[in-house]
Amino acid sequence: MTSRIPPLAIAVVSLVVSGCGFPPLGSWKLTFFGGGEDKGTLMTFDYDDVGVGCPGALPSDFSASVNGELAHVELGNPAVGEDRTTHCGRPELRVDRPENYPESMVLEMNLGGEQVVAELEAIGYKLGGQLVLGSGEPPRVGQRVQIAVAPGFDQMSWPSTGWAFMGTFGPSAPIVVQPPSEGGLLDVQLPDTLPPGQTHVRLYPEKVTRFTRCEFSKCGFHSEQQLVAKVAFEVVFETVQ
Repeated sequence: MTSRIPPLAIAVVSLVVSGCGFPPLGSWKLTFFGGGEDKGTLMTFDYDDVGVGCPGALPSDFSASVNGELAHVELGNPAVGEDRTTHCGRPELRVDRPENYPESMVLEMNLGGEQVVAELEAIGYKLGGQLVLGSGEPPRVGQRVQIAVAPGFDQMSWPSTGWAFMGTFGPSAPIVVQPPSEGGLLDVQLPDTLPPGQTHVRLYPEKVTRFTRCEFSKCGFHSEQQLVAKVAFEVVFETVQ
């Protein structure tokens, strides 16, 4: 089987589901790459090409869907594997993670009248929050503020630093934060180097996720195998001088 890591910036971690008896490919391995600061993912479908050869094109009845939406599948280029031999191009599909945490990702593959279903838990990309206005007035530049974080915050590992920035191409500055309290309040010290106006606060907490389901007569996954995925936490509000 091909085992090269694809040239994708987020492909630093992966999860694997494997099985056999998926005609006409025989033994197979589904690998999920993703979980970085970008919400894009890559899934590859390796198979024993030594036994079945290179098809040259995907079987006409091969299809895949993610969370019920049909996914575009491409046949990748041949690559050299760990055994130092060239292997066939493998089916690949690139899809975005679900929009919101804690949504899961359910992949369905169909070939030769057979179906494989694999579910990756809590891989949603965004976690929301809301600024707490104690006095009812907008916060001032350089002020310490509190942000109420959406449910699920306690299932993540929070960084001690993040970024505050003004719009997409505006100035930015690092910020220091404390992990959310048990009640879900995040303390943030706003920088005094940014001008007043629409301010974005962005952090990337991390969440451990794994495959939790594999439906096929002969497939399985290692329950201890896990992937650390980054979740985008961002809140936007106005500041005054």
